[in-house]
Amino acid sequence: MTPQEYLAAEADACKRLPPEIVAAFKPVAFEAYAQDWCKPVERLDQLGPWVDCMHEGTERIWRNLGGLTEYELETIEEIAGMAVQASQAIGCRRRPRDALLQAVIPWRYVRALVPAGADRYVLELGPGSGYLGALLLNEGNGYRGMEVTQPFYLWQRALWRCDHDPWWQQVHDYDADLIVACHMLNEMSEAALRMLIAGARCPVLVEGWGSQGVRQRGRSIGLFRAAGWDCHTLAEGDTVSNHRIDLLLPPGEPRTVDLAAALKVLG
Repeated sequence: MTPQEYLAAEADACKRLPPEIVAAFKPVAFEAYAQDWCKPVERLDQLGPWVDCMHEGTERIWRNLGGLTEYELETIEEIAGMAVQASQAIGCRRRPRDALLQAVIPWRYVRALVPAGADRYVLELGPGSGYLGALLLNEGNGYRGMEVTQPFYLWQRALWRCDHDPWWQQVHDYDADLIVACHMLNEMSEAALRMLIAGARCPVLVEGWGSQGVRQRGRSIGLFRAAGWDCHTLAEGDTVSNHRIDLLLPPGEPRTVDLAAALKVLG
């Protein structure tokens, strides 16, 4: 898919979708701060900045990781090689660093919460540079991402080398064994967050709530609790690293994750 094909398909879809849905799925945080992350590209070779972005700070990430296992190191080296090949194929050769290392943190939690396998399905909201998805797909997991910005979507499509439905084909579709949201729930429009809360029937793993410029974490988590969701904090983190890990459990639904087992694995 070319950048122009994406924009044309999105414009056509927005004509057919209800206006409130179109408004809900706007990248409100990026637009509020006039950031270029949601600015459309005209050519695929302009995607270089999106190969490794949004989680800069190797020393901080390494401190949160506490080292890597041999398996993790081998896997991220493999994914890094895939990213180099994918970026080279579209004319903007890059080697990822921080965004890939950051993805190891939620990857550990997902692997503890949901056993690997194509019959277990993970939905990630706002996959960003796409490395959690690449890690999970590399292990043969069922996975899809919901992305609302054109540049990130196009890079994810190149990296994952598979069909990747755009956001307008996934509206109201929260069917999964686990939903993952890394550094972004505060940055969704409140309408989109309410849609998630009402529509999801599986646990939501939150790795950092994201910028509090659009909405404070207390407001976001309060909306979940008001709808009957339980919140379990798996790691406190700190305000600088945004490393707080929460697991949100929906009301009245059988759990698809073993929380006790996950907490034991994660120490």
